[in-house]
Amino acid sequence: AWQVFITQQNWNPNAPLTRASFNLSPICQQIFSPPYPRPPMSFSMNCTIPARTGYQVLLAVWTVGDTPNAFYQVIDAQF
Repeated sequence: AWQVFITQQNWNPNAPLTRASFNLSPICQQIFSPPYPRPPMSFSMNCTIPARTGYQVLLAVWTVGDTPNAFYQVIDAQF
């Protein structure tokens, strides 16, 4: 699965970034069903970003099906 999360509007950018800093629901996601096809080399999703102001962080998570592994990428954004 691919999921993208955004920080809560009231998060504290001066505190350590934690899971609680982000909304619990992803702003977009692509779930792959068993037998977990191999993702393409190039992949894109359209995400609807909720209204935000100021400095925010986007967290992209790729959860590898049939394994306990996940890969993460964070992106800084200024609204």
